[in-house]
Amino acid sequence: NGEKILHSFNLSDVIGAEICEEDKFHVLNVYNYPKDGGTGKRVAAHVFLEVEEGSITKANDCLKFIMSSASVDDSSTVPPKYLVIVNPMSGKQQAMKICRTTVKPMFDQAKISYEVFTTQHGGHAKDWASWEDWPVRNENAGNDTTAPERNLRQYDGIICIGGDGLLAEILQGVNSRSDSEIVFEEIKFGIIGGGTSNGLAMSVLHANKEKYGVVESTFLICKGEVSKVDLSSYETASSRYTSFLTFSWGIIADVDLESEVIRCVGILRNDIWAVLRIINLRTYHGRFSYLPPSDDSLCDPADMPKLHDPVPENWITIEDKFILFWACQVSHAASNTFSSPNSSLDDGIFRVLVVTGSCSRFELIKMFLEIETGGHIEHEACEVYDCVAYRLEPLQTGSYNDLDGEEIESGVVQGHVLPSVLQFFA
Repeated sequence: NGEKILHSFNLSDVIGAEICEEDKFHVLNVYNYPKDGGTGKRVAAHVFLEVEEGSITKANDCLKFIMSSASVDDSSTVPPKYLVIVNPMSGKQQAMKICRTTVKPMFDQAKISYEVFTTQHGGHAKDWASWEDWPVRNENAGNDTTAPERNLRQYDGIICIGGDGLLAEILQGVNSRSDSEIVFEEIKFGIIGGGTSNGLAMSVLHANKEKYGVVESTFLICKGEVSKVDLSSYETASSRYTSFLTFSWGIIADVDLESEVIRCVGILRNDIWAVLRIINLRTYHGRFSYLPPSDDSLCDPADMPKLHDPVPENWITIEDKFILFWACQVSHAASNTFSSPNSSLDDGIFRVLVVTGSCSRFELIKMFLEIETGGHIEHEACEVYDCVAYRLEPLQTGSYNDLDGEEIESGVVQGHVLPSVLQFFA
């Protein structure tokens, strides 16, 4: 009727735009994901504008303005090439559905070129990430025809859809390569929570003031902005590991690993098993030595003591009976676990939470009830130690070492921070 309609949107909510030809006219499509005013979750609220005849030049100018102002990089004629690695068995086995119904449409809207690699077994992603002589198959590759078509370094980004264990696998594979430092310099990483705990996905969203969800994680990747994230290096008697999340020993490790038998109930498994463990409470005798952060405290592997040598004089040592030992690098160990409220993605620090055997069951229950909000660190029984390196020596048998949600070799373990190593979509 000749009436003009004003469409408004925030350019920071836009992941892409394009002009499409439909029948005898053109349409400017703006792919917009604003935050819902009530929930704070991002929702699709796309804008479709019919281009008047003879206005295609103005429409193209408008398109360029939207793309540049929305911080969407359209300067390259070649779109970024990402590899999306999906673990279909993660969590409640929803990763493939997440890829198909959320990630694929949003990547298409953002003009991201991608391939999908579905893991077939445990360790599959680690094996592929470790291969350097692609496309010539090495002896570890065998006749694997399910692996991606390219070497890891031929991608601009690696996107994981699954749990924290999937990214952990990939990092272990990268760490075994002779060119691992170059890989971390060249390739961006991202994660979309499709597992049970999804601690890193939650930590990244929290740092970016986003609500937890797969749309929000995909949105950050589509925007293309990158931040540095700390990693850490761990050593046991016979193995080395790369970590990004948490190390636990004591009740947290017991709950995480032993509750695998009720994995079918999802993230509630942790709550159920925590109750059982508090009723049948265990303490573990151990020695905790750590290097506090300072201007001259270094994390270079060359400066670290050998695993079975005495720790240097500038380290502090505590020997006690422990109920809980939890070394955190990020804010959340799981989507509902605000384990370390003061941690950030690139602060270069472990925050080690310790509860000793003097803590009562009642006090422990009160602490666990506040883990979701981060209130547990305010309890007197919960001590927090900041450090850039530490060593934990169990002085009795029968305990688990849990790194990023996976069981590793038991016994003495030593870790140090690798500051700002990983390029992460955030």
